[in-house]
Amino acid sequence: MSGYTSPSDCEICIELGGGVQPEYYAVWGVPDTGRVLRRNSRLALVPDLAPLHPNHCLLFATSHFLSFADFLSEDRDARTAEVIEFIEEYRSQFGTVTLIEHGSTASLERDPSCVTHAHIHLFSVDAAAVLDIFRAEAGIRVSSPLGLREVTDHAFGREYVMVGNLESMQLAIDWAPPHRQYARSLVGRATGLSLDSTWSDKCLNPSIVRASLADWGAADDR
Repeated sequence: MSGYTSPSDCEICIELGGGVQPEYYAVWGVPDTGRVLRRNSRLALVPDLAPLHPNHCLLFATSHFLSFADFLSEDRDARTAEVIEFIEEYRSQFGTVTLIEHGSTASLERDPSCVTHAHIHLFSVDAAAVLDIFRAEAGIRVSSPLGLREVTDHAFGREYVMVGNLESMQLAIDWAPPHRQYARSLVGRATGLSLDSTWSDKCLNPSIVRASLADWGAADDR
């Protein structure tokens, strides 16, 4: 069975559309105003609710796209500029950024814990070690370094993994990652964490989510 989620039953679409607050808000101590750190009509930045590290965030498209390659295929220059602006603000607040996305397709078999609503993971860690592991695992499938604007030329409508930073990123197209929850696995191994089948117990940490919400506000005040 496909892991595809339609807009009508997509939890992210409901949350960003101002629908019923997810039950896990109460568990995580997310305020009634929600977990959005910044948004405009096309993008929303939120703390991940299963954070690997403090300030582990997700950048969502507010409309239902399967990947950012698909999202950037429309009005490319304006949308690319907006994505870069959001990521630059994240980096200015937390010092550095690694970007990881597992781009979906409607027919892609997905781990049920994954969502098929376009999102990029943002980690406040240096990308160099992360990219080293990614290149070793994806091998010859890894593209040459690309700018964000070029991603849609290579990956529109296809499954892919994207890893990099604001300066450049690399893609592995039509490649199935060897680990579930690949973004967390990749960054965890690059930063010396041991992530095995109990990864969810290590990541489901409400205090980190609340700290990410507080850190964003504190950075705004500096």
